[in-house]
Amino acid sequence: MPLSVLPCPWPMRYTACQVDETTGQPKIYGDMPADDIEAVEQMASDFLSLWTGQTFGACPVSIRPCRKQCPDSGYGPLSMFYGTTIGYYGQYRPALIGGEWYNIMCGACQADECSCDKVPMLKIPGPVVDIESIMIDGSALPSGAYRVDNWHLLIRLDGEDWPKCQDMTAAEDAVGSFVINYSKGTAVPVGGQVAAGLLAQEFAKALCKDKSCALPQRLQQITRQGVSMTMLDDWTSMKEGQTGIWLIDSWVQSVTMPRRSSSVHSVDIPRHSPRQTTWRG
Repeated sequence: MPLSVLPCPWPMRYTACQVDETTGQPKIYGDMPADDIEAVEQMASDFLSLWTGQTFGACPVSIRPCRKQCPDSGYGPLSMFYGTTIGYYGQYRPALIGGEWYNIMCGACQADECSCDKVPMLKIPGPVVDIESIMIDGSALPSGAYRVDNWHLLIRLDGEDWPKCQDMTAAEDAVGSFVINYSKGTAVPVGGQVAAGLLAQEFAKALCKDKSCALPQRLQQITRQGVSMTMLDDWTSMKEGQTGIWLIDSWVQSVTMPRRSSSVHSVDIPRHSPRQTTWRG
C-alpha cells in the first residue's frame, strides 16, 4: 500500500558499538557518499513509518492564526479557534459557569468573568512537539513568554494577549503579521530511533552487496529429501514489518500489536481532560 502522505522526519540513533571513533560515522558506511547515506536513512524512515501506520514523526508546520470576526479578512473558514474549549466563534455554546448556564460565543474565561476581549489562550492543531518560533509584527517572542498545555493549547505567560487579527497579505517578518512555527506530530521513541539506525545500516549493506547483511533475500532455496527447490519470497513478512532482525521486529510489534482496554462512562458525570503542560521553552 503506498504512503498517503510523505512521512515526517524520523531521527536516527546509532549505538557506540556501531560508530567509528575516528570518523564518528557508523562503520558500515565507510567511504559511502553523503547522498547514499541520506538515501538509506530515508529508506529506513519510510519503511518504519509505513509499518507503524505513520504514527510517529514530527513535521514542521507554519500557521498564521486569524480570528473569524476580523473585518475583511476573508479567512473565516480557515481561522484558528481562540479562547477556551467551551466557546467557539461563530456559534453559541452552553457553558456551566459558577453553577449557572450561560450561552457564550467566544471567550477567555478569567477567574470571575468571560469576555471576547482577552485572548491569553490559543488552540492550534496538535499534537505540538516543539515550538521553533512565534513571530509577532516581525519580532520573535521570547520562548519563556508562552507554554503549551495538553499538546494543543498555546498559553501566553507574559501578561499579554495573542493578536486577534493580522494582515494576511503582509510578509511573515513584517509589521501586522502573526506566525507560529512549530513541529506537529508524535516524537519518535528512542526504540524507534535505534531500530531506524540499525535498519539503515542493513540497507547500506544490501546496497554494497555485503554478505553480512541480515535482511532476507527474495530467492530462498529449500532442500527436502535430496531435492532442491528455489522459491520466490512473496514479501508477506516484510509488509507486516518483520525483517527477521529481532531488535527491529520486536520494536515494531510492540507499538503495533492491539491492546485490550476497557472503560466505563457516565452521562451524568462531566468529562474533563486534566490540564497538563506538555511543552515549555
